[in-house]
Amino acid sequence: MKVFHGSTILQFDSATTGNAGVSVPVTVRLNSTQALATIYDLDEVLIANPLSTDSKGNYAFKVVDGIYDIVINEGTGDEVIIEKVAMLDLTGDITVNSLTSTLDASVHDITVGRGGGAISTNTASGYKALQNNTTGAGNTASGQEALRYNTTGSNNTASGYQALRNNTTGNNN
Repeated sequence: MKVFHGSTILQFDSATTGNAGVSVPVTVRLNSTQALATIYDLDEVLIANPLSTDSKGNYAFKVVDGIYDIVINEGTGDEVIIEKVAMLDLTGDITVNSLTSTLDASVHDITVGRGGGAISTNTASGYKALQNNTTGAGNTASGQEALRYNTTGSNNTASGYQALRNNTTGNNN
C-alpha cells in the first residue's frame, strides 16, 4: 500500500483556527469511476471515506496501487480537487508503450532530449551533451560532453566522447 500525506493549511482560512482547515472532509475517489476508494490509516486499519483533517489541517491515508482523485471539502464552494494522483509501486520491470515528455530526461546522469536552450531542432544524448546551448539550432550531440560548451553554434553534429566539446559559436561542423 502507498501513503499519501496532505494538508489544508492556508486553503480554509478561519479566524478561530488560524490558517489550518480543521475537521475538513477529505474524500478519496477512484479516478476511473469516481467511486469511493477503500482507504486505510497508517497502521493499515480500514477507515471511513471521507476522512477528516486533524487539528492542524493535516491528513494521511493508505491505498492500494491505483490512480485517485482527492477531493477536499467536496460539494462546497471551497471544494479543491487534486486529480489523477498516481499511487503506484514502481519497483521491478516496467513496460511503457508510449512516453511523452516536454522536458529533457535524465537517466543515470545521461541527458536525452534537446539539451540547453530546449531548441526543438536539437538532439542531445549523453552526459552533459549540449549542456550550455542557448540559441544554437540544428545540432546533434551524442556522447559524453559532446557539444558541451556550444552556446550559439548551429548545424553541428558531434558524435563520441567530448566531440566538439569546446565549440561555442562554430557552425556547420
